[in-house]
Amino acid sequence: MHIEPVVTLPLFLAVISLPGCADTVTVGGNAFSDAFATSTDGGGRRDGGPTRTGGDDAGLGGGDDAGLEGGATGPRGVRELEAGGIARTYELVLPDAPAGAPVVFLFHGQGGSSRELLGIADPPIRTPWSLWLDLAAEENLILVVPDALHADGTRTWNDCRPQTPERFDDVGFFDALLDHVLEEHGADRENVFATGFSNGGQLVLRLAEERPERLKAIAPISASMSDDPASPCVRSDVPLSALFINGSMDAILPYDGGEMWGGQGRVLELWDVAEIFVARNGITESPTVWYGAASFWFWGSQDGPAVQLLPIWNGGHVEPSIAVEVDLPAPIFGPQSRDVEMTEIVWGFFGPLVAP
Repeated sequence: MHIEPVVTLPLFLAVISLPGCADTVTVGGNAFSDAFATSTDGGGRRDGGPTRTGGDDAGLGGGDDAGLEGGATGPRGVRELEAGGIARTYELVLPDAPAGAPVVFLFHGQGGSSRELLGIADPPIRTPWSLWLDLAAEENLILVVPDALHADGTRTWNDCRPQTPERFDDVGFFDALLDHVLEEHGADRENVFATGFSNGGQLVLRLAEERPERLKAIAPISASMSDDPASPCVRSDVPLSALFINGSMDAILPYDGGEMWGGQGRVLELWDVAEIFVARNGITESPTVWYGAASFWFWGSQDGPAVQLLPIWNGGHVEPSIAVEVDLPAPIFGPQSRDVEMTEIVWGFFGPLVAP
């Protein structure tokens, strides 16, 4: 199939620049390093690179409770809320004017914590998610960063895989947190977004099935839908915009689908997940495609629900970032892409959806 160069890029994606990021070029509203290639248009599918097995789903940290005593500086500090009869903890970041502000939920990976995700644990270690703190101040966002409960000593979210702890009602925790933020801070109930890494991204996908009416859009990172017949989740047909970012060399959650490392369940190939959301959103047009170090497919338009798939070619089970290098053992997690800024990509997808 002949592919013509893109002349007009979709206006659906916002153009933003975060402090501390390296020089970038902007393609279709997304920020990429200078290594990014010329964009093209077409409906063709590009297969991901080979996948490997090995590693674990620890995400960005070891998951201990370091730094949970006492609040963080500025507007941040670990808080407690009862949900389902259990005292749950979370981190809340409030802007100067929280009334009417959009809400963004950030979910850590298995074994992590809210403070580790934001890079404010003890000792503080900057992460790709730390960029959300600057972004929240600039865009007047409320950030809600929940903590998972411990399952066999490891913080784990109850997502759509039957292998996760079903005794934890994390969807109910999301409801309680959102209700609290809406009631106590006057947040905008029409502009609620959710993103998360790995097990946290898997929970975001569960919210997409069970609470789509409470969300404007989702962005699971290094996550996929369960492909297990025993999954407790039932697929929703409620339209919902979705962005997917996954590494083609993910050693833990295979981009091409199949069994996760360590018997953590079977997942769908990312292309299949994107197509499920395209059909769910009633999109019939072919995607616009850009090829490069981090190619992406975009279905839909600013007039309706959209779907974006961003495969990180040769990327592993780690967040892509230009500004922050993540120090994780490559033989387990695979390589980190330094060609794109995850936070810019996600907010570039969420931002234009914010209803005035």
